[in-house]
Amino acid sequence: SKPNTNVSVDLQFTHALTQVNFSAKGSNDNLKYTISSISIEGLANTGTYSFANNTWAVTGTAGTYVYPTAENASVSGTTVTTLDQSKGALMLMPQTMTANSKIKISYNVYNADDVQIDAVTDAEIALNGKDAWEAGKKIRYTLTLSSEGATISFAPEVGPWNTDDDKDTPVTPVTPPAE
Repeated sequence: SKPNTNVSVDLQFTHALTQVNFSAKGSNDNLKYTISSISIEGLANTGTYSFANNTWAVTGTAGTYVYPTAENASVSGTTVTTLDQSKGALMLMPQTMTANSKIKISYNVYNADDVQIDAVTDAEIALNGKDAWEAGKKIRYTLTLSSEGATISFAPEVGPWNTDDDKDTPVTPVTPPAE
């Protein structure tokens, strides 16, 4: 018979996915913006995770993921507003951004008298060449909405899930499609 031995086993837990969230601010203090939709498109939508070395082999570029914002989420002026919902973060496969990777956003613009002065539909922000997503990291895209839909810029903040040590990375503004 074998003696009964208690052996402890250390289990390392790491997040295998990337957490993605959004914030937004306006480009004008006197305007209000209501966001009707945000999505990330053209992402790898299949993959295989290796527990041995904590890596992903990802394929496909047809993944579209809608970020769950509050209905007509409101942003006032140039104050950064987080768009997080209690169950709102996207948990996506770590990956390198490609020519197909983009953010799409639709929103309305209102003046100080709550009169709608513009509507921006499916403005696209290219992610090609931007920071790759890493396993166990969080990324927050802060979108800057223009008063007339002329430009949208964003600065991703990247950091581990368990700290608030995010960093800003400036990105060149992008022009949305002409209406």
